[in-house]
Amino acid sequence: KAISSQAMARISEIDPGDLVGIAWAFAKIAVLDEQLLESISRAALATLEQFQSQQLAGMAWAFAKVMVVDQPLLDAIAAAAKARISELSALSLSRTAWAFATVLLEADTLLEAIAAESLPKMDAFTSQNKSLTAWSFARLAMCDEPLLAAISPASIAKLHTFKSQEMANTVWSFAKLLVHDEPLRQAIAEQAISTLRDWSAQSLAATASAMAKLAFLHAPLWDAISSEAIRTISSMQSQSFSTMSWAFAKLVVEDVPLLDAISAAALSKSSEMDPQSLSNPAWSVARL
Repeated sequence: KAISSQAMARISEIDPGDLVGIAWAFAKIAVLDEQLLESISRAALATLEQFQSQQLAGMAWAFAKVMVVDQPLLDAIAAAAKARISELSALSLSRTAWAFATVLLEADTLLEAIAAESLPKMDAFTSQNKSLTAWSFARLAMCDEPLLAAISPASIAKLHTFKSQEMANTVWSFAKLLVHDEPLRQAIAEQAISTLRDWSAQSLAATASAMAKLAFLHAPLWDAISSEAIRTISSMQSQSFSTMSWAFAKLVVEDVPLLDAISAAALSKSSEMDPQSLSNPAWSVARL
């Protein structure tokens, strides 16, 4: 409160770097201070031409992180970032795309510029940069084929550095855009098998759903997913095991032990499940 009050009282004296720093700090600790953000927004709009390229990305990220859709500010950032797209680093490119995707704010011309600029800089993209860029385009339903064609081999080459969520985000993104990239699916399947024990239930379910949507039958992967799901079913949220049941039924992978475990979990948590989460296990049992 004290920091927020002091910042608002002296907002006109704060330079762009510190404006971004304050917004970033509050977003990082998930503190939503609407009055402070309104003050930051007004100050940023008045001085946006003084912002460095990475500061544009940082400001967009901070507002998106706390789910504040300040359209005038984000529109101004989009225009400024597009005009200076060649200055954006791999991190800034992916963060900017993530910010607009997170708040579901369409910015097609900006995304197109980000895609084009990402191609020559793909070697500089970390695993997180690659997965979040793919996720951002998928969330906004923008299928940029050259970008995805660049992300795929770049990801395969460094897949051993990907965290479970990054692998899940990547395969989910390609599935969401209905891009059937066999080498990427195969590589993620092989990498995932040896690491599934460390995956979260959400990543496990998202990967199963994506692989099912892409009609990817890889018996060792499905066996490994089943074993891990059965082991952790008691701690899974209903949405995760519901999604899991849908994925196995979608591919007609009849796994009786898994279905029994999901049925038991659904019965024990039926009172807290929404209609969709309840219908998936029922449909799966009927289909199989």
